[in-house]
Amino acid sequence: MLRQSFTLEADSRDLRITTPLLGPHQATNAAVAYAVLQVLATCGFSVDDHQFVQSIAAVTCPGRIQIVAARPWLVLDCAHNRVSAAALAATLPRHLSYDKLVSVLGVSADKDGEGIIAELGEILCGLVPAALQIATIAVDNWDSAAEHARALATLCRRIGETASNPRPWTIVAELLKRPYDEESRYDELTARAHDLVEEQEQLLAIVAYLGATLQAGVTPVKAAYGHLSIVPYIETMLRNTPAYTYIVVPFLVQYWERTIDQAAFRFRQPRHVKHRLAEAQGQSVARLAPEQQCFGSGCLSSRPHAWLYRRDRQSLWMAGAGACPL
Repeated sequence: MLRQSFTLEADSRDLRITTPLLGPHQATNAAVAYAVLQVLATCGFSVDDHQFVQSIAAVTCPGRIQIVAARPWLVLDCAHNRVSAAALAATLPRHLSYDKLVSVLGVSADKDGEGIIAELGEILCGLVPAALQIATIAVDNWDSAAEHARALATLCRRIGETASNPRPWTIVAELLKRPYDEESRYDELTARAHDLVEEQEQLLAIVAYLGATLQAGVTPVKAAYGHLSIVPYIETMLRNTPAYTYIVVPFLVQYWERTIDQAAFRFRQPRHVKHRLAEAQGQSVARLAPEQQCFGSGCLSSRPHAWLYRRDRQSLWMAGAGACPL
């Protein structure tokens, strides 16, 4: 069982506390409990310092940063307001070591859901599958996708208004809505993505790159570079999750099926490409070949110029997208 230790400065002496209750806020809770005991002592209730230290060492609080499994860590917490959510967000990186955090959040209708989300910064990870789902809708129904994007952007802006760190919420609101505005351009969105990569904001850069590939008139080579810039990072982030199977792969398959049908280019082996698209769509992710797992649909290599030709001539067609890998 994980424990933490801290020193409580009492009037008579310093008390060294060790407790299974995790988080910096528990030091404050212990200080409040000790102060209450000092008041009770004036009313005839006596609890000495040793008893207090032993009690804090033995206390448990099921459902409050409760660790139920390791490798990977599985933590249950009943945070139901902004303060408790902020305590949770501060506790996890302090006591647990992990590369990726997946949050599953449920909030009652009478609670401050937006405030809770605002404090759980890691919830931004969930916006990547959301943006991909909207992009999948955009393949066949642009107006419906734009409506969903505006609704999600509005929610993010509201969260940002009360978040302790509003910047990422404000940026993601812009990036969700902007691709569906008529004045948006591929070059502007990719430039924004480049800037976000430089600022170590990879999650936001993914949303920007994705929006860039949705713009009208984007060449297949530019779209390929855009997707190849984000898919390795998405694969690392969402591998072995339902979101990868049911959101990432279907988006790539639908996007490139449409591109194959509409764009003025041909593949070196068009039957092979069609077969790989159908295979990626029909099989579980676990059964896909390594090269398919890397890209989802498996029809693209890391060198788009190796498989794209113009129909009206046999020369290679390069558009020079210049995407910046994450």
